[in-house]
Amino acid sequence: MLIWKRKKSIKKTRPLDDVIFHVLLFKWRVLGDGWLFQLVLKRLNSSFQTWDVPFAELGQDAETEVLKFCKRWGVSVDSENWLWSKEPKEYETMNEWFCRRFATEHSPERNLGSASVVMPATATVTWFQN
Repeated sequence: MLIWKRKKSIKKTRPLDDVIFHVLLFKWRVLGDGWLFQLVLKRLNSSFQTWDVPFAELGQDAETEVLKFCKRWGVSVDSENWLWSKEPKEYETMNEWFCRRFATEHSPERNLGSASVVMPATATVTWFQN
């Protein structure tokens, strides 16, 4: 995936294990779509059930958890190029981090240039045709 930022592209990649897993589960449907598939999805998604629980309540350090997420998903943690409105230690929940805002100086509205289309997201999208 290429991300255009200030007239230059940055190649972002997904973790290899995530790519392999998505191909096996969704593209090749090795588990089908029955009870086993549903059980695996339920197990995989269980970690997201705590994303609205404050880090402090989970006995976790916000900065550690946010930076761990950044490392896994290739989000730049360079302090000079930190694009977000809060520092890692200021997020109270993982969901708050996941739904983060750009810092004002990095917001898409301030960095339009001559672009006709703006897509202010830092996501990797996967889709499979049936």
